Amino acid sequence: MADDPRDDAHLLLHVTAVTHRGSVRAHNEDTIVVDDWIHSDSMEAPRQSVHDVAEAKLLLVADGMGGHAGGREASSRAAQQLVRLIAGDTGPPEVAEALRTVNRDLFAGAAGDPALRGMGTTAAGIVVTSGGIIWFNVGDSRVYSVRQEFVRQLSVDDVPLGSGPGGSRITQALGGADTYLEIDPHVGSESIRSGRRYLLCSDGLTDAVPLETVERAVSSSDDRSLVDGLLESTLAAGAPDNVSIVLASIRSGTRDAAGPPTVGVPAPPVEGEAE
Repeated sequence: MADDPRDDAHLLLHVTAVTHRGSVRAHNEDTIVVDDWIHSDSMEAPRQSVHDVAEAKLLLVADGMGGHAGGREASSRAAQQLVRLIAGDTGPPEVAEALRTVNRDLFAGAAGDPALRGMGTTAAGIVVTSGGIIWFNVGDSRVYSVRQEFVRQLSVDDVPLGSGPGGSRITQALGGADTYLEIDPHVGSESIRSGRRYLLCSDGLTDAVPLETVERAVSSSDDRSLVDGLLESTLAAGAPDNVSIVLASIRSGTRDAAGPPTVGVPAPPVEGEAE
């Protein structure tokens, strides 16, 4: 879908999101965020929701590391803290500082609990505001801009120079080491326009599914079919890792015309989160 040249005074954010443990892992260590909805449990179907673009909306994929307990705890903690930190009038410097704050807190949490030693997580997401899109990442989870059949990576993979897909090493993360390490988040921004789409994913997708397959899917699918298809392609490829996919579409319109605000899988809180 091409950018809509009409007046963008009223925009809606349509989001389709899923996280799945894959075919090999016993547990899901990924966490996804859509506004204030935070989810870590493996899902059998995507959740769809519609939001007014009036205040900052956070969309996030966090891929936990450090074994089941540590990885799930790290991605969940990072998600909950970023939801609290990223709100209102937010710009790239505030997003970068929020990521640094989460990094410090994950190291502090690991130092206080031997069972969580080395816990860490990647983070890749966008902040949607009426003034523009802010994208960010730390680690190898990705953010793509989708324009018709063209998929452009906005995020920067934090992997060793020369390493190919499927590698087990990353050069920086939130937490994830025995001793404290500073991070240098990748953060950028672009204008917000009706017709633009953004694809967020963990490496469980990109290590299993070639980019050419993703490009073919985005050129011919609606949002739900696209996310369903990418998850099915990942599972068909063996899905050796957890996989998370969040697709955001910016469209002109009204909430009434968009239908019900949330459909699909219900939104229970993550473990330890208050009802």
